[in-house]
Amino acid sequence: MRNYNTQGTTFTRAIRSIIDRNEKQSAVYFSIIFNNKKISEKYLLLSVISCY
Repeated sequence: MRNYNTQGTTFTRAIRSIIDRNEKQSAVYFSIIFNNKKISEKYLLLSVISCY
């Protein structure tokens, strides 16, 4: 299991956790991102899709 807290921004950690199929971890990061409202949902969706 990767340690998500050591590298990258919250956003890249969230993407990485999705790729690793770590749903619980990614839910935490995305809730942080959406609470901060630093990123639009459309951009987030495009970024997630491009990872696959």
